[in-house]
Amino acid sequence: MEIGELILDKYRVLNKLGEGTFSVVFRASEEMLNRIVAIRALNKKEYLSDKMQSLLANEFQSMIKLAGHPNVVTIHTVEPGKDIYEAFIVMECVESSLERLMRDGPMGLTETLNIGLDICRGLQAAHAQKIIHRDIKPQNILLTTDKQVKIAGFSIACILSDTPEYAKTVVGTRRYMAPEQTSGKYDYRVDLYATALVLYEMMTGQLPFSGNEEEIARKKGSGEIEGMDKYPGMLRGFFQKALQPRPEERYQNAEEMYDALARIHKADQIRDMVLIPAGEFQMGSNDGGNVERPVHTVYVDAFYMDKYEVTNAQYAAFLTAKGKHAEAGHTWLEIEYGIERIESVEGVYRAKAGHENRPVTYVSWYGAMAYAQWAGKRLPTEAEWEHAARGGLAGLKYPLGNSIESSQANYNNLSGGTTAVGEYPPNGYGLYDMAGNVWEWCLDEYDSYFYAISPSRNPLSGAPSVKWLLDNYTGVTSSRVLRGGAWNNIAQYVRVANRNWGMPNNSYYNYGFRCVRAVSPQKQMGSSVFNL
Repeated sequence: MEIGELILDKYRVLNKLGEGTFSVVFRASEEMLNRIVAIRALNKKEYLSDKMQSLLANEFQSMIKLAGHPNVVTIHTVEPGKDIYEAFIVMECVESSLERLMRDGPMGLTETLNIGLDICRGLQAAHAQKIIHRDIKPQNILLTTDKQVKIAGFSIACILSDTPEYAKTVVGTRRYMAPEQTSGKYDYRVDLYATALVLYEMMTGQLPFSGNEEEIARKKGSGEIEGMDKYPGMLRGFFQKALQPRPEERYQNAEEMYDALARIHKADQIRDMVLIPAGEFQMGSNDGGNVERPVHTVYVDAFYMDKYEVTNAQYAAFLTAKGKHAEAGHTWLEIEYGIERIESVEGVYRAKAGHENRPVTYVSWYGAMAYAQWAGKRLPTEAEWEHAARGGLAGLKYPLGNSIESSQANYNNLSGGTTAVGEYPPNGYGLYDMAGNVWEWCLDEYDSYFYAISPSRNPLSGAPSVKWLLDNYTGVTSSRVLRGGAWNNIAQYVRVANRNWGMPNNSYYNYGFRCVRAVSPQKQMGSSVFNL
């Protein structure tokens, strides 16, 4: 096929994405539906034998059984081939892969865990349909622009019959095979073993077994995992179990492995977070006018909150992972301003020297929401924020008491700008900079009359639920709450009850944020989002 060619009167070939022995993959435009697709054109000479036709049928059947799952590549249709091609598999276009991402070197824990959770979700769906993938490896883990996993490469998948049985054919990529896979007697657990190998390779840049083929087979059979001293205890425990040579001693299904990874993910995410206990407090005050009245009793569930405001270094890592600083028509960060402390150099975002640990500024509410979801967290509700800021001190004006001094917070323009997070004393809950430094975005719509009608339990203004708001935040246009005051505000504005607002697309020199996270993860495979 030629670039620009219209094939089957439907698909305009745009460019070639890749080529192998059995097929060529093109990026194309489906003219009638105005959508971009990938077309895998199968080389006719390679599919002449009954074996190859069987593999092709396997791939069709497997992917049709899994159609619509968010972590499996979706086949739109199969078209008859022409000229040198046996058939055209038309599927969703996913242009990157884990293999390509890993060329940049070892990956961080959070990114590895996010991808691992997605792989487990896809495998859980496959195994529920009695499909063993048999070839989990970086080349078959495709990634969207947001790094959502799409499992591909089902051509050698095994579809078991309705009666439980072991697979019998020795197939797969040898370096990612489980020890029993070479014996021709294995089950779904080989996919989990391969997943663990992929995760290990993502974090280290190498597989846990080195040497020639015979040495690798011996080490796999004995469970001699290399380099385990590099990992924290919980991760060591994960690999030691996941890479056991005996299948019955490993994770027994994808859900069990998912739960193990989710526990590690949560522990990683809350390292710099503080548990804020559930309970009642008196929200509002009589010191700030009608918008802070009436003082009313509010109960909030327990949650974790970031000890510190999100820093330039943390936000730059998010932008680099996303490869952009705007989305869905919303600017996340006003990076063009000369005063901004994050810069982009050849597509890599980084904090400017000396500003890595200062709170990110010029960030919009949309940008704060996007970061929080990427990090597996969310913004606090206004009630959560005030409950946390009070630090267990009932009825007092500031995070540390009924008065405030220059040694306790960055306010009143004493520093001339933001300061590194954590330079001032924490409040009673161990939270830093709850007064001053930067204003902090909250989830709620700003409503000056909300306190008069506020629910007494977990109140949220302007949305039917937190989940609804997280799912639909890019369509929000109403004003949002800001709390805490900033480095250039007088004492009156850094009180724990003081309320401010901004439009969600506003991004100023003193706007920042911190995140929260619920205490317990959802007990389901279908989502990595935690209870809210």
